[in-house]
Amino acid sequence: LVELIEQCLAQDPRPAYQLPTPERRYGAQFWDLDVRWHYPQAGVI
Repeated sequence: LVELIEQCLAQDPRPAYQLPTPERRYGAQFWDLDVRWHYPQAGVI
């Protein structure tokens, strides 16, 4: 599961219309898990 999440985040699933904002939090649901993440710096996963 960890590898699947890492692969998804490596594709940068942020909406293309949003400007990069370090404070913004993102989320997705994988099966019964609620996964949340943020990008503290540009290009950092």
